[in-house]
Amino acid sequence: RRANAEKLIVDRRTHEADFRQKWEEHSKYFHRSDVRATKQQAWTSNRSFSDSMTTYERRRLEEAKRNRLSERRVELMRMLEREKADYEVELKELKGLSPRRELRE
Repeated sequence: RRANAEKLIVDRRTHEADFRQKWEEHSKYFHRSDVRATKQQAWTSNRSFSDSMTTYERRRLEEAKRNRLSERRVELMRMLEREKADYEVELKELKGLSPRRELRE
């Protein structure tokens, strides 16, 4: 009789532990499901789309600005090279027309 009572207590505790474990598993499942649903709702919202498009447009404009700056630098380098070449030609012409002593003074 005592063994029977102990077995009933053990069975009840085992059943309670199983119940708590299943409850915990279900709780975790619903929590993860809620988190997923919340994130999916945020990702598919109009605000998320708008934020993404704003970021995309900002990056596109920054890239265009960098490209224009790079093109401008190349153009300025060309202009500087032309000016330098013209200056060299002018110096050679001056050297050919007047004596070196006059250029130094």
